[in-house]
Amino acid sequence: MRNPVEPGRAGSEATELVLGGPERWVLQQVRRHGTTRFVALLTFFSVVASVVVVAITMVAAFDTDPEYLVPGLIMAAVTPAVVAPSALIFNVRLAVHLDTASDLLRRAALTDPLTGVLNRRGFFDALTGVRDGGREVEIAMVDVDDFKRLNDRHGHAVGDQVLCDVAEWLWALVGDTGTVARIGGDEFAFLAELDGQRRLPGRRALTTGEAAYTITIGRAVCAAGEDPEAALVRADADLYHHKGERSAGEIGLGERT
Repeated sequence: MRNPVEPGRAGSEATELVLGGPERWVLQQVRRHGTTRFVALLTFFSVVASVVVVAITMVAAFDTDPEYLVPGLIMAAVTPAVVAPSALIFNVRLAVHLDTASDLLRRAALTDPLTGVLNRRGFFDALTGVRDGGREVEIAMVDVDDFKRLNDRHGHAVGDQVLCDVAEWLWALVGDTGTVARIGGDEFAFLAELDGQRRLPGRRALTTGEAAYTITIGRAVCAAGEDPEAALVRADADLYHHKGERSAGEIGLGERT
C-alpha cells in the first residue's frame, strides 16, 4: 500500500515520460503481444532480415564470379550468429526501457502532481486492493480548515505549500503501513494497517512558514471482509462531526464575547 513517489517529486518524474513515434509504436506492440513475445519476434525478424540480405548479396556475387560462392556460404552462416546476440541484447534493453516508461506513465496517472501522493483514482484503486485482500484497516478523511481563507490571506504559493506539508505529515503518520491520497482540492484520505500507537485527534494544528492552520480528521475502522467504501462513508461522517463541533465552539465563543 505504498505511495507511488515521495511527496513533492511527482512532477520531476513525469518530465521523463517523453516518447517519440517509434517508441510509442513499440510500446503498443509490447502491450499487445507481451514483452517476451515481442522481443522474440523482433529478434526473429532481425535474423531473417540478415539472412535475406546475405542471400541476395551471395546470389549477386555468384552471378559475377562463382568463386564467391564458398565465401558467401560462410558469410550466410556467420552473419546470423553475429546479428542474433546483438539484436537480442538491443531488443531486451528496449523492452526494459519501455516497461519502465509504461510504469512511470501508470504511476503518473495515479499521482497528484502537486503533493506526490496518490490522486483520487489511485486511492480508490487502493481501496479495491483492500477489498480483495480482506484485511482490517484504518481509513481516514482529512480536510484543511478554511483553506480558501488561508489562500486569500497568504497567497496561492503558500496554499500549495500547505497542501504539500499536510501530505508529508500524513505520509510520516502512516509510514510504510499505509497509503496517502489527495482526493480533492484541500481534501486528503489515507488507509493504513491498524496501529494502537497511532493517535488521531479530531483536529490538529499545523504551521507552514507564518501560516497557522488546522486540519480536521475523521476516521473509521474497516473490518475484514467489509466494503471499504462503507468505512470511507463513516470516516467522512466522522470528519463532518468534528467540523460541526468546531463550528459550535466558535458560535459559543462568539456568544460569550
